[in-house]
Amino acid sequence: MPDSDTLFYSIVAALFTVAVSTMSLFTRKWSPKDKHCYVTGGSTGLGLSLAKILVKNGAHVSIVARNQEKLDQAITELERLRVSPAQVIKSYSFSLTDAAGSTAALDAASQPFEGRVPDALFMCAGASRPRFFIDDDTEALERGMRDAYWIQAYSAHAGIKKMVRQKVPGKIVFVGSMLSYMSFMGWSNYAPGKHALRGLADGLASECQLYDISVQMYFPCTMETPGYEEENRLKPDLLKKLEETDKGMTPEAAAEAMYRGIQLGQQHISGDLLTSIFRAGTRGITPNHNILVDCILALIAWSTMSTPAFLPILDSGDEELISATTRCGPVLLPASSKYSLATGSIYYVFPDTAAPPSVDQVANWLDQGASKVVVPLSLAKDLLGLISPEKLVLLLDTGSASAVTDKIRATVSGVLLKTPAVDTDLLDSVKQFFKGLSFYVLPSAETAPTSSSIQALNRLGATLVIPSSQLSLSPTSSSQLNIGDAFVAPLASDRPDGLFPTIVTAFNLGGRSLGLVYSSKESITESICTGKGVYQSRKHGLWRKGETSGAVQEVVSLRADCDSDTLEFSVIQHGTGFCHLGTSTCFGELNGLPALERTLQQRLQSAPQGSYTRRLFEDSKLLRAKIMEEADELCAAETKEDVAFEAADLIYFALTKCVKAGVSLADIEASLDLKSKKVTRRPGNAKPQWTQPEVPKPPPTAAKPIPAYTTAPSGTGNTDSIRMRTVDLSSRSRSEHAQLLKRPVLKSDEMIAKVKPIVDEVRTRGDAALIDFAAKFDRAQLSTTVISPPYSPESMELDPDVKNAIDQAYANIYKFHVAQAEKAPLVVETMPGVTCTRFARPIARVGLYVPGGTAVLPSTALMLGIPAQVAGCKEIVLATPPRSDGSVVPEVMYVAKLIGASAVLKSGGGQAVAAMAYGTETVPKVDKIFGPGNQWVTAAKMLVQNDTDALVSIDMPAGPSEVLVISDMTGNPAFVAADLLSQAEHGIDSQVVLVAVGLTDERLAEIEREVDAQAHALERVEIVRESVRKSLIVRVANDEEAIAFSNDYAPEHLIIHLENAQEALKSIENAGSVFVGPFTPESCGDYASGTNHTLPTNGYARQFSGVNTLSFQKHITSQEITKEGLRNLGPVVITLADCEGLQAHGNAVRVRLAAI
Repeated sequence: MPDSDTLFYSIVAALFTVAVSTMSLFTRKWSPKDKHCYVTGGSTGLGLSLAKILVKNGAHVSIVARNQEKLDQAITELERLRVSPAQVIKSYSFSLTDAAGSTAALDAASQPFEGRVPDALFMCAGASRPRFFIDDDTEALERGMRDAYWIQAYSAHAGIKKMVRQKVPGKIVFVGSMLSYMSFMGWSNYAPGKHALRGLADGLASECQLYDISVQMYFPCTMETPGYEEENRLKPDLLKKLEETDKGMTPEAAAEAMYRGIQLGQQHISGDLLTSIFRAGTRGITPNHNILVDCILALIAWSTMSTPAFLPILDSGDEELISATTRCGPVLLPASSKYSLATGSIYYVFPDTAAPPSVDQVANWLDQGASKVVVPLSLAKDLLGLISPEKLVLLLDTGSASAVTDKIRATVSGVLLKTPAVDTDLLDSVKQFFKGLSFYVLPSAETAPTSSSIQALNRLGATLVIPSSQLSLSPTSSSQLNIGDAFVAPLASDRPDGLFPTIVTAFNLGGRSLGLVYSSKESITESICTGKGVYQSRKHGLWRKGETSGAVQEVVSLRADCDSDTLEFSVIQHGTGFCHLGTSTCFGELNGLPALERTLQQRLQSAPQGSYTRRLFEDSKLLRAKIMEEADELCAAETKEDVAFEAADLIYFALTKCVKAGVSLADIEASLDLKSKKVTRRPGNAKPQWTQPEVPKPPPTAAKPIPAYTTAPSGTGNTDSIRMRTVDLSSRSRSEHAQLLKRPVLKSDEMIAKVKPIVDEVRTRGDAALIDFAAKFDRAQLSTTVISPPYSPESMELDPDVKNAIDQAYANIYKFHVAQAEKAPLVVETMPGVTCTRFARPIARVGLYVPGGTAVLPSTALMLGIPAQVAGCKEIVLATPPRSDGSVVPEVMYVAKLIGASAVLKSGGGQAVAAMAYGTETVPKVDKIFGPGNQWVTAAKMLVQNDTDALVSIDMPAGPSEVLVISDMTGNPAFVAADLLSQAEHGIDSQVVLVAVGLTDERLAEIEREVDAQAHALERVEIVRESVRKSLIVRVANDEEAIAFSNDYAPEHLIIHLENAQEALKSIENAGSVFVGPFTPESCGDYASGTNHTLPTNGYARQFSGVNTLSFQKHITSQEITKEGLRNLGPVVITLADCEGLQAHGNAVRVRLAAI
C-alpha cells in the first residue's frame, strides 16, 4: 500500500484529473454563433467545408491559405451562406510554414476586430507526400515534419499567447490523422509529425485549462480532397495498391464529424469507426467520450490486435482448474466434452477429427454460444459463403498447409496447426502462408509445455495450444505447467520494479473502469488460481482486495494489452465499492445505466410506500402499460433529441422490469453476446398485432384528353433549366419518408434572441424607437408613426381596374365571413331548472400585420381586416412597412378605409409587433395580433405572446408559403405547373410539392417542361429558380397513398387534380385550404373567392385552422339556476366539493338550500 504522502498527492492529482476531465460534461454544447473563427487551409478540402459549417451557424470566419485565387473562390462560396449581414467573412494569403508567417496571418485576421485574437483557431493546413523511408533525403524528412507538425504548432503557439495576453477564453483545434495513433508502411515522413502533434495537443489540453482555453484534436481518415489527389500523384505504386480499397470520406462528411465532436467537447475526435477503434486500442480514451462505447471499441481493438498467451484445450481437469482456464481467455472445448463452463465464458469448439461435423452441426455449435469452430480443410470448402470467416478456424497439419487456396484463406479468421513439436523456424515459414490470420499451434508431443515455448511462439505472433491435463494450479513441475506461469510467460514489464499497471473494470457494470492498481507475476498467478482480486502493493507486497474491508472481488477474466505490458482485470466488485473512500470507483460514483441499475436495485429493497418506483414494482399492469407507451413514443420520435429523450424513458421502465425480475445489465449483455454469436437467423418479421394490413392497389385510371395550352414567351436572363427533384415514395424507408415532410423550420430560440433587443427598444423608447428603426430598416424618415382616419383621398389613389378588383374581392370575402358568424347564443337546459348559455363577443382591440418586402399585399389586408370587421372588433390597428418616402402603398390604405381601420401603423418587422403588443405614445395596445411575416415577425410574435406583461395572443405560428399539388393522369400539365409556380414566386424559401399519382415518365417530363417554360416568363424568375430547386416531386402508386402523404405533410394550400377530386376531399384531414378540380387555382383563394388566405404553415395545419371570423371573437359561457334547479343540482355539487375538501364551495350551496 502507498505511504500517506504519496496517497495524499495521488488523491489530489486524481481529483484534479477527474474534475478537469468531466468539467465540460456539464456545460452546454459549444456554438460558433457570433464568434470569430480562424481556419487555416480554408480555401479547399476540410478547411473550406468546416468554414461553410461555421458561417451557416452564424460565425465570423477568417480563412487562411497560400493561393489567392482559391481563396477568392472560397470567399464567394462562403458569402452565399451568410445568415446575417453583420457577419465578417474574410480571407488572407500567407505561408504558415514558419513562425513569422503564422504570427503575421493571425495579426491580419485580428485587425477587423480591433486587434482581438479570434475566439477559435482551427488548424486544417498541412500536406503529405508518402514515400518509402529509404527513398527520402533529409530535406524530405524535414519537410514532412514541417507540413505535418510545425505548420499547426506555429499557429497554435501564436494564438495561445495572444489569448493568454488578452485574457480571451478560446478554443484550439488541431487536425491529425488516423496515423496519429498507428502508422503504416510508406508514411515514415508524415506519421511522426502527426504523432508529435497528438502529443502536443494532449499536453496543451491540460496546460491551457489554466487559461480557460480548450484544446481538441480531430483525427480524420482518408479524405477525397485536392490535396489527396496531389498525394496520390506522388505516392509509390505499391502504396497505391495497398490502399486501393480505402475509399475515404468526403470533406463535407469529415467536417460534419469534426464539428460534431467540437460541439460535444471531445478531446480526441474520431472521423470514423476504424479511427475510433485505433484510438481506443492505443489507449487514446480521453475525457468527454462515451466511456461504455470506448470500452466496446477497446475490446474490438484488443480482439483484433492482441495474441492470447496460450489456448487451453479441455481434455481433463477438475472444476477449479477449468474455471481458472476460462479466466485467462478463450478455451478450446472438444465437441464430445461434457464440461460445464460458466456463463459468459469464451470457447471454441474442437470437433472430433475421426468424424468431421456437418455444416448444420457447425451452425448449431455457434448458435449455442461458441465464438469459433475449428473445421477441417474438407469442410471449409463447404462453408464458403455460408458462415462469417471470423467464426471459423482452419485445422491443418504441416503437410497440408501449402494446399490452402486464397479462396479458403478468405473463409477463416485463423489456423490451428497440428505439429510434431514446437519448431519455430518451421512454424515461421508456415505462418507466412497465413498472414493476417490468427495462428494456433498444437504439438502432438506429450512433453510438458514450458514458459519459453509460449514466449517463442508469442514472438512469432502465434499461440500455443496446451491440453488442460498439462496445466495445474500447483507449482510448475516436469509434467505440468502452472496456469499462472503460462499466462505471464509473454508479459514484459517496462517498469524498473517489474510490475504491470492494471486497469480494474466492472464486469457487471458494462466494463466501467474502477481504478488503477499494479500486479506482479505472483499476484497474477494467485488471482488466476483463486478467482479473487489479488494485486501488488508497492509498499506492502501482495494485496488481497477486501481481505480486511470485505470489499472482495470475483475475477471474471484477465487479459494483456497489445504490448503485453499492461493488464485488465474484469471483476465483480462486492461490498461498499472499489475505492478506499467507499465509492464505487476511484473516479467517483457511477453514472448512466449502471447508476440507474443500482438505484433501482436499492429502491426494490427500500422504496417508500406510495412512491412511483414502488408502484411500478408492485403494479405489473402499470409497468407494462408504461413500457408499451414509451415504446410507441420512441417509434413516433423523429428528431435526434426526441429519440434520445424517448429512448431514455423506455430504458428506465424496461430496466425496472428487469430489476424486478432479478435480471441485471450483465445478464442482458450476456444475452446480447449470445445472440450475436448465432448464425441461424429467424425471418425477423413482426408479430401480427404489430403490423398493418396492406391496402390493395386499385387499377390505374385511364388518361383523359388534355386541353390545349400555349406557354408565355420566355423571359430574359439566366436560361438554365428550372427543375424539381423527384423521389419514389415506395423506395423510401420510414426515416426517409419523415425527412420528406420536413421544412426549413424557424430556429426560434436563436431568432427570439435576435429580435428581443428590438422589442425591448420599442417597449422602453416607444415612438422614438419606431422612428429610428424606420430609418435603419426601411430607409424612411418619419415624423409620425401612425396615420389616423379619415384617410386622405390622395393616399388611396388607385388604377380603376385595381380598385374594382379590390371591391369585388372585398364583397366575396365579406359574404363568406359574415356567413361564419354565429346568429344567436347557444342555449341548453342541462337538467330541469339549469340553463347553460354560450355567446360570442368580439376581441376589442386587434392588430393586423400586413407584410411589405418583395411584394405589395393588399390581399392580406383584406383577409385580416374583413373578419375583424365582421366580428365587431372596436379597434383595428393595421401595421405595414412604409415606403422610403414615409408613405404607405395606396392599395393597403384603400383597404384600411374599407375595413374601418382605427389606425395605420407605418412600421414593419419585430418593431411593429412590439408596438402593437405593448402600445406607444401613439400606437394603441392590442389584445391579439394577426398576420404572416418573415422570421423576425414570427419570432417577435412568439416572444410577446409568452410575456405576461404584454397580455397579448397571436393567431398562429407562421412560416414560408407552401403548396402541395396532387395530380393523376387527368391533370393538365400546364395547370399543374402554374399552380406550383404560384407559390414558388413568394420567396426563395417557399415550399412546393407535387404528388404524382401513377404519372408516366412522359407525363412527368411534360409537367417539368411546363414549369421551366412558365417560370422563365415570370419577372420573379430568380426567386422561383431558388425555391423550385429545393422543391419536390413525390411519385406514388394511387390516390390513397397520395392523400396519406398529404395528410402527413399538412400543407398550407392543397390543390387536387384528380379524376375523383370531390370524393378525395372527404379523406382530407390536414390542410389549411383545399382547391378542388382543374378550374380552382390557388390564386383565387389567395385573392377573391371568399376563403381566407392566412393559413397555417410548417405542418401546423394538424393543429390550427386558417384565420376566420371566430378567430376575432372569444366565447363566454353563462348559467342560470332556478330554485328547482338548485334542489336538483345542489346535492351533486356538495358531494363533489366535500370529496375535494373544498368546504366553502359546498357551503355556498348549503346556505341557499337552507333558505329555499
